[in-house]
Amino acid sequence: MKKKNYPILPLAALAFTAGSSHAAVVTTGVNAGTTQLAYSGDVSASDLLTGLTATTTGWNFTSGATPANLNDGSGGTSFDVVGGAAIATIVWTTVGATAEYNLGPGANGLGFDITSIQSIADWNGVGFGNQGYTVEVKPVGGSYMTVATIDYQPLGGAGSTKVTVTEDTTGVVASGIEFIKFTANSVNGGANSGAFTAREIDVFGSDTVAVPEPSSAVLLGVGGLALFGRRRRK
Repeated sequence: MKKKNYPILPLAALAFTAGSSHAAVVTTGVNAGTTQLAYSGDVSASDLLTGLTATTTGWNFTSGATPANLNDGSGGTSFDVVGGAAIATIVWTTVGATAEYNLGPGANGLGFDITSIQSIADWNGVGFGNQGYTVEVKPVGGSYMTVATIDYQPLGGAGSTKVTVTEDTTGVVASGIEFIKFTANSVNGGANSGAFTAREIDVFGSDTVAVPEPSSAVLLGVGGLALFGRRRRK
C-alpha cells in the first residue's frame, strides 16, 4: 500500500486540536495591535447565529451586557450609550464558561454544514484580547464532539484579535450539525483569573443536503452509460 503524505501546517503562536471527521481543521489568528475597533467590518449580522440567544453558564455579564451580545452583529463596539448610560456590548469570560447555540435541524431536517467560525476579542483600551476556547458540535441525533481548541495568545499588552476556524480539504468544518457549544479556557494576561472579553462570535454555513444512497448512485451511473451507448449507436 502506498504511504500517504499529509501536509504539515504551520502553527505559529496558535495551537489547536481537531476532532472532526474531516482531514484537518485549520485555525488562523491575526493581531490588530492597538486598534480597539479592528475587525468591526468583519462582524456578521446574517450568519447561523443571527437571531439566536445562547444558553450560557459562567459568563460575567456586567454593565448591562447580555448573552445576546456574544453574537448580535453590533459591529464589535465595546460600549453603546443608551439613555446617557454606558451599556457594555461585549462579555467577559470566566474559565469554563459555556455558550451553547441551538441551530435547529435546518430546512432539510439534517442540520447544518459549518464552513467557518470567527471570534473577535478585546476590551476598552484594547485590553484582554488573547483568546482561548474549545468548540464542540453536536450532529442531529448524535453526541457532542470537539472540532477545535483555540489557544491564540500573541499579546503581551494591548491588542485586538480575530480567530478564524476553517477546513482545508472539503471546506466543511463539520456536517449535519444541530448544536454548537463554546467553552472558555484560561488565557495569559487577562483579568478575572485568566479571562478575556468576547466582542463577537460568528458561525457560517448552510443547510446540510442529503447525499444519494450508493445504490441510487450506481443505478444512475448504469443508466447514464446505457443512454450514452444508445446515443453512440445512432
